[in-house]
Amino acid sequence: MQKLTPYLLILLTLFVSCAETTSDTSATNNEDGNYHFLSDRGIKVFLPKAFDKYTLVDYQNLLKQDKNKRTSDFKIERLNALRKMEGNFYIFFDAASQSTFTVNTVPHFEFDKEDANQLLSYIKLTNENENAKKDRKLTKVTAKYTGTKRQQIFKSIHKIEDLKTKTDSYNTAYIISSNDKTVIMQLLAPEKLPFDTYIQKLKM
Repeated sequence: MQKLTPYLLILLTLFVSCAETTSDTSATNNEDGNYHFLSDRGIKVFLPKAFDKYTLVDYQNLLKQDKNKRTSDFKIERLNALRKMEGNFYIFFDAASQSTFTVNTVPHFEFDKEDANQLLSYIKLTNENENAKKDRKLTKVTAKYTGTKRQQIFKSIHKIEDLKTKTDSYNTAYIISSNDKTVIMQLLAPEKLPFDTYIQKLKM
């Protein structure tokens, strides 16, 4: 587990974020989308057309405009955690659905099913120790690992309930290692969106 620890410990803080509830699901109305080139590793990410790329400064300014301070504080906390990862950080935002997609291109590492299971255990422990203090409830919706010597994929979905504001959000995380490259991608959305078809078009 030691080989994953620097990244997994940071990932733990990302499952306690929250987003505003909205009924708009424009992020995945269809599979029309655009490729976005991640120049540092030569990776191409395919996203719905509704997502626009944001600079860190522009996204921070966007968060500061949120009138719900509790929500904006959580998002800023999440953003700061993501920025601590080694490697480059990319932000994409869909204003209509209030969904945020982030990509961290981290140094390559391989992982197995045992590593994925330990990650889930850490997430559960963090939930029990931290979320209760912040009036949030974290529930695992699904988690799956598939892997070979050439490629490893871990996906998890967690529902985040803000007990104070009575709003829900969903954090979908993908960790993919392939072709000596590793990406950690997160979709934070007010609903559980079907996003796998976009991730399957990832070019590494």
